[in-house]
Amino acid sequence: MKYFIFDPSFGYSQLIQLLGFAGAIWAGITQLREQRKLQKENNADSLRVSIYQDITTNIKGSSPTGHAESLRLEIYYLEQKKSNRTNHAKEFKSNFRLEEFHKEFKKINKKLWDIASSIEQYEIASKYLPIFREIFIIALREYTEKYLLLLDILKITLDPIDQNNNSNKENIPENVIYEALNKKSEAYIEAAYDITAYLYDIQVELQNKLLGDLFDNKCPPRNPKKDELVLNSEIPEMLERAQAIIRKSHNDNLG
Repeated sequence: MKYFIFDPSFGYSQLIQLLGFAGAIWAGITQLREQRKLQKENNADSLRVSIYQDITTNIKGSSPTGHAESLRLEIYYLEQKKSNRTNHAKEFKSNFRLEEFHKEFKKINKKLWDIASSIEQYEIASKYLPIFREIFIIALREYTEKYLLLLDILKITLDPIDQNNNSNKENIPENVIYEALNKKSEAYIEAAYDITAYLYDIQVELQNKLLGDLFDNKCPPRNPKKDELVLNSEIPEMLERAQAIIRKSHNDNLG
């Protein structure tokens, strides 16, 4: 039978050295873990910034409100000429070109669809982005529809460009046509502003979800007009409204 025999050659100094060595190893492991954690957090922050930049780069210069307001100005010119309220014709001379107007619409429309695609690509950034993307697409389709209806009226209320004197000859429409022009132009302008509002909401959501922790700050939601939808994940009633709109859209498509 063997008994444990204390080895006097293994003293307390060796024990302290051994514990110190073990402590150094543990500290090294802990430091390595912290470094990996920090590296992971830095990579995550870089990825968040990259996603934000990818989506917002498409958003820049995509707002359709400038295009819509140029139409509002053209309607004003038509109204002035129709009512003969001024003798200063030059003050109300229109530079409107239907072909250029249509080209600008197609350019903006493509940018807006690119935004929808980029949001879909990075939906993992926020669990509410799929909802916002669907609302944005519904609004984008309505915007396109309103424009096409407007285009039909513009074709019959404006003459083609006179290539000889490089001027735009305008027909003064009959009352019924003129009223239709006003109605369809206002519908288009309203749809354009809806798109711009949703673009703002999406940027706020992206900043809060992707950059909020990085800057320890949050952007406030858009202050809506009465009965206006705001795309914001922190307003439950707005999320419910958005989901109801999506369900209705799906049901309409199935019907």
